[in-house]
Amino acid sequence: MGLGNLARSIGRKATQSDGDIKDDDAMDIIEFIESPFGLGFSKELSGAALFPVQRFILKMFYNLKLDDEDPYIRVPKSWRHLDRMDPNNEGQILPGIYHEFTEVKYLEYLYEQGRCNIKVQDHDRREMILPIGRRSGKSTISAMIAAYETYKLLRKYNPQKYYGTPESAPIQICSLATSREQAAILYKEVRRHFSNCQFFQQYMYAETQTQATFHTPRDLEIGANPSLRLTFYSAVAKGVRGAANIAAIMDEVAFFAHTGQASAYEVYQALSPSLAQFSPKDPKDSSVPVGDSHGRMIMISSPYARQGLFYDQYAMALSGTIGAKSLLMIQAPTWEVNPTIPLDYYEKEYAKNPVTFHTEFGAEFTDKVKSWIERDEDLIACVDPHLKPATKGAARERHYLGLDLAPRGDRTVIALSKVVDDKVRLVYHEQWQAKTSWYDLNPHLKEPLVPYAKGLETVETLDYEEVSNWIDQLSKRFYIAEGVFDRFEGIGFEQILHKRGLHQLRVKHFTASESSEIYQAFKILMFNEMIELYDYVLEDDDPEFRRQGYSPYIQELLELQGTARGKHLISVEGPQVAGKYDDFSDALVRAIWLGADRLTRRKSAGRKSAGPAQDMPSLPRSMNDYQRKRKRRRNYNSKRNPNGGR
Repeated sequence: MGLGNLARSIGRKATQSDGDIKDDDAMDIIEFIESPFGLGFSKELSGAALFPVQRFILKMFYNLKLDDEDPYIRVPKSWRHLDRMDPNNEGQILPGIYHEFTEVKYLEYLYEQGRCNIKVQDHDRREMILPIGRRSGKSTISAMIAAYETYKLLRKYNPQKYYGTPESAPIQICSLATSREQAAILYKEVRRHFSNCQFFQQYMYAETQTQATFHTPRDLEIGANPSLRLTFYSAVAKGVRGAANIAAIMDEVAFFAHTGQASAYEVYQALSPSLAQFSPKDPKDSSVPVGDSHGRMIMISSPYARQGLFYDQYAMALSGTIGAKSLLMIQAPTWEVNPTIPLDYYEKEYAKNPVTFHTEFGAEFTDKVKSWIERDEDLIACVDPHLKPATKGAARERHYLGLDLAPRGDRTVIALSKVVDDKVRLVYHEQWQAKTSWYDLNPHLKEPLVPYAKGLETVETLDYEEVSNWIDQLSKRFYIAEGVFDRFEGIGFEQILHKRGLHQLRVKHFTASESSEIYQAFKILMFNEMIELYDYVLEDDDPEFRRQGYSPYIQELLELQGTARGKHLISVEGPQVAGKYDDFSDALVRAIWLGADRLTRRKSAGRKSAGPAQDMPSLPRSMNDYQRKRKRRRNYNSKRNPNGGR
């Protein structure tokens, strides 16, 4: 019998049984992944297969019996004990030191190390917390689960009736990521599996770049609209609230925003009620449940700081309290999950940054990485709700330019500041990125200054001449007294600028210490509310528009992570995940730094001419200096922005 006939016979069988095919009659997830009637993801059929630990994770999540005979899971003693190439004999391998486990013994090993919250399988656990290292195949695991949950729904003739939901309401499987780019990566993986599986073809109705819709067997029989959908979002709570979600994947959840509609907590709270409703219902009374919920939640990510939803759920799973009853937590470094990565790769990554290495590849939560801005309200206090980006400066009004230059991959950002009374104000900023629409990058601006920017989505690498033309046009609208950019991409670019007569712009090599000082100076000014920022997008001018959360550039600042590199040294960067950036932040802090320097020099000149009676607060020289002065202050009162966020 062909696969199409098999599927149609399943539909007929479901019709005859007035409802549905039980999950017990369907393939389990491993059979579905490896079978020629499923995804065919096996060495024999496709040349590729699940890694042993990936297979173990999926069996654990679906409560399949673990094997206790075949010790096929090889776990190195540490990453330093992997197989290595013999430096004295080309082509020869020096064997590493490995433990070999059956699935049952591997579970015991994880439990003893505190990397799994259960020692033996007990019952179905429908919320999985999965902190695993980079390059562990997180997208593969998520894609397999999404495809399998879709398969199980299509195996039911009428899943709406089975779960007691309205007949016309679509049932959804959703995946949420940190950005549209990250969501697209996962959807591409899922779509590849759908295209390789004939089972899905007769049910698929349509697909876009972010969604696939399917007819159920009942939809096909009665000619109804498709009532199943698989949707991939960037993480925003309002996008999932109200939808009937039976399964949800929170991809790279450790790097979700900390506040607002895109925060991990908001998304989790929006999803949870939906998942709870999917229990089988009495065929005679759809309001009566006859079993536990089939809803599933998967949180999968490289770990990061010891804060936020992902870490809280990880800690809850290990607590052994009643809240952990439905949770499954498995923590594994890259070298356990993905055995194909060679030792020399880890050696290079470790040499770059040992702290980051243990977080990104060792799957360890860290105390050394935390939100750089600890309280959102400290930054929002610096937002003037009436400010908008300026289109032109007053004659001879001094402006200070911070530039972060990246011809490809990252973004090239210009930020302009000026001194207003005793504050430094963000006046204007603009972003360019190769292969990305200018209008998507700049929701706060109407049109670019130069025609080249309108075609950025077709450009592989930014043209330095065009970037210099952009700055030249900007200098005709604003008097730029001084500007600075990093040496990393900037040595040749400085010459191009100087040929245009823009000698006030200079390249500078920012050492780790200087970068730390610049960011700390920004933070001190922020605490003293000596910075003025706008939080604006063009749609705000529409009286009918109600924006949720902050503008993308304010959100970028709130998402910055700080890593302690020493007693007085900190590095600040965006979350290390696709779709997150820190280029605006780098440009902004440089522009603010130049403006603050002008403010300090102006204040010093004022003291000499006017004597000691000055109203302007002194700028602390360092964070420690600032903290000492703050402690000496009495009756400290902060004038917070009464409007807060939008």
